[in-house]
Amino acid sequence: WTSQALGLPMSHQRDLDKFPTCLSPLSAYISNDPNSSRPRVISGDWKLYEDRRGKPGWISQEANSCLRFPLQFGIAPRLAVTFLRSYTNISDMSLLIAGRTIQLGSHWDDPSQHVSQSYTKFFNAETDMLQEGYQGNGVLGLDIKPNSRLDADFVLLKGVGMLKAKLISVVAC
Repeated sequence: WTSQALGLPMSHQRDLDKFPTCLSPLSAYISNDPNSSRPRVISGDWKLYEDRRGKPGWISQEANSCLRFPLQFGIAPRLAVTFLRSYTNISDMSLLIAGRTIQLGSHWDDPSQHVSQSYTKFFNAETDMLQEGYQGNGVLGLDIKPNSRLDADFVLLKGVGMLKAKLISVVAC
């Protein structure tokens, strides 16, 4: 890809520099990559498998099951968590990291959304700000210091109806 193919950026470089991103993760747990790192089951029934053909993930159906992902962060800590969101037969999870607990809502808020699909929540992990925005997409900070090593624990919460949570990837840089 070149600037000719994509065109010039719409923003000035000084503005783009305010939003550092990473191109090479320091920790990557990708459910459909057999060479990826693997998390550790702390409790419960978390297992890596395909509940739908071609759609693997770490899946739990037991309340309070805990899955741990050891993470390495870089100079500008970022975290991306991809999980299944659905209109039915899905439960919420908690992410416990750096002394914080973040609820990951797996059920669509809008009852007209009759879909099950991957959903990625991005964390600007170095800031301490937690600002809820439209559908939970505000600035999500975790107050993680540069070059930290931390565990991220995901816990299936007991909900109404069927218990099920599915993590697809956890990536840190």
